[in-house]
Amino acid sequence: IVKFTLTTSERISLKLFNALGQEIAHILDETLPVGKYEKSLDIGNWSLVNGAYFLQLQTNDQKLQTIPLQVIR
Repeated sequence: IVKFTLTTSERISLKLFNALGQEIAHILDETLPVGKYEKSLDIGNWSLVNGAYFLQLQTNDQKLQTIPLQVIR
């Protein structure tokens, strides 16, 4: 679960990248109003191999957070 809070209405982008920096999935891309948000990720539906991945949360082309993610199947 990815949690974030917006203090102003923002365009939000949440993407998944592999360890080489290649975009694997575009999870969220929309303008959201002020508020608290939780985005649940169901990676079981994705064909990911074991390894390191990174979730990147951006607003208006500004990186807010990069979250490491380890997949072990």
